[in-house]
Amino acid sequence: MKKWLNLYYKKMIKDPLVNKLLSIDSTFQKKGNIYYAENAFMVNSVVRVLRRLATEKKLTEKKFQFYCKVLYAYINGQLVLYWEGNKLYARQLEKENKGE
Repeated sequence: MKKWLNLYYKKMIKDPLVNKLLSIDSTFQKKGNIYYAENAFMVNSVVRVLRRLATEKKLTEKKFQFYCKVLYAYINGQLVLYWEGNKLYARQLEKENKGE
């Protein structure tokens, strides 16, 4: 299983957009020939959908910018993203209350 995941990561990071997004992700690391990427599957799945929408001429610049902002917030731990069917949902994480 780990070998399969490592091959998947290698293929995934060849995508320039995925690579750029993961470059700002503190959970993405390569140690030796092993990749660690907590957010990579979600980032890759959203990028794949964006590429499909672009190919089908259904992706506007405004929509692309919105998805990039959402992915950025997800990578920075501000949002939780999840798929239900073929719809992407985002939920804002509550800030930790530190007794203020």
